[in-house]
Amino acid sequence: MLTRDLYQLEPGQRASAVFARLAGSLDAPGLFRARLCFDEIDALEAAVRAGDRDGVRRAAQLACELERLLYELARGAP
Repeated sequence: MLTRDLYQLEPGQRASAVFARLAGSLDAPGLFRARLCFDEIDALEAAVRAGDRDGVRRAAQLACELERLLYELARGAP
């Protein structure tokens, strides 16, 4: 499920690409950190797909951090 959520969120698209499309040119402080999380998640793809324990653990941690960041952004939205 983690692999699908991070690397196949939409057919043929990583979650990072979907986020980039939806966030567009928005400029909020948390979005920069979210983009950095997605960069690291994308770099972990081979390890996650291979089932590497450390890679999967780190990707899951980053996914949880993203959830927190995006929740905080949504709470602060007008």
